[in-house]
Amino acid sequence: MGTGRARPAQEFAEPAGPWVPAPAPARGVWNRVLGGEGDDAALLQRYEPGGTSGTEVLRHEHWEEVYVLSGALTDLTSGVVATAGTYAFRPPGMPHGPYRSEGGWEALVTTCPAAATTRPAAAD
Repeated sequence: MGTGRARPAQEFAEPAGPWVPAPAPARGVWNRVLGGEGDDAALLQRYEPGGTSGTEVLRHEHWEEVYVLSGALTDLTSGVVATAGTYAFRPPGMPHGPYRSEGGWEALVTTCPAAATTRPAAAD
């Protein structure tokens, strides 16, 4: 994903950022930024067993892609369960969630500013 903003190059290394709690009303949800910031970032997201995003449907003003690495996360509105190897792509404003994980869950999440009016180009 890209917006023309420059990020410093980084070869394989342990992420420098710490695991930080996701903002309320989430409970038992942690984020670790891998690169970028704000709505132009790549991060790992982890739900502890019993973790929840809260009770409200979520909407973002940015593009969001999610690739599930492990565990299971249930969308409490649709009943869809996201498990390892599944993928979500969300344009700005798309409603999703709320979510809960009974046994824990981890995913790679990338975001891109809404100013990118079309789906970010995939790398060849």
